[in-house]
Amino acid sequence: MGNFQFLTLVMHLACTETRVLLDDYKDEDDIKRIEFKNEDEKSKLENKQKRIQEILPICFEIIEFMISILVQYSEYDNEESIIKDNVIYNTLKNNNINSKWILSFREALSETILALMEFITEKEIYKDTQNIKKIDNMIVLLSTKVLSSWLSEDIEMYKKEIKFVIPALIEIVKIRPKSIDFMPINNISLVFSEITSNEEYQEIFINEGGIKTLLFFMDNNNITLNDITVLNILITLINIVMLNPDHIKSNKTQWKKIIKYYNKYSYTKVIGLSVIRLINSECNTKEEKQ
Repeated sequence: MGNFQFLTLVMHLACTETRVLLDDYKDEDDIKRIEFKNEDEKSKLENKQKRIQEILPICFEIIEFMISILVQYSEYDNEESIIKDNVIYNTLKNNNINSKWILSFREALSETILALMEFITEKEIYKDTQNIKKIDNMIVLLSTKVLSSWLSEDIEMYKKEIKFVIPALIEIVKIRPKSIDFMPINNISLVFSEITSNEEYQEIFINEGGIKTLLFFMDNNNITLNDITVLNILITLINIVMLNPDHIKSNKTQWKKIIKYYNKYSYTKVIGLSVIRLINSECNTKEEKQ
């Protein structure tokens, strides 16, 4: 078996295993609700869940690697330049990896992404139970990380499903995880910047409190955001300014907060000026005039 045949096998197995394990996964709250016949039955289920928590992160790493391959291959294959200096692209080409092979990867990945979306969408139950462990656990957060990696590249493929996952992503992004060292906003912000370029998705985002959530991150000095996350948040807000001016006009107080970001992030002036124009406000402070 050649190296790439082995790689193909591993990636397809990772996708299949992920779908199966997500279906079998139960968190601590789920286990507490089960009425076991005896301790042996409970022990078997707990051991099964332990295995799931060990195997799924490995599968997720393989899938994320798979996504990076697909993204880089697609980017370089679409370039007009004859010279291709990307290592992954050249390696794939040198091993006669063709569009059929890539399509096979995408199909396997597509089924897995649908499973991840269904899994994460179910976590919106957190809003009803207020049990933070429903979303602050390793499997949910790593699932979100993988899902965000792919949705930021290909949202059009999931037009129907994305509407249902937006509320769950907004809930997940609000938490400060204790289960693992992971800040959801750093991954999900890119998805927000993509979905808000669509009017239908943007409306859902607004109705679910997405704007308030983003402003919280921008306002909170105790949270350090990386530059890419900040840029994604600002792109999201710009999308709303451009596509939904009526919302700006009817929520003047909320949107005036954007103005104070001039000093903190110089490129917010574009959105700030748009907001000022829409709400017909005047610059009253030195900060606003800068």
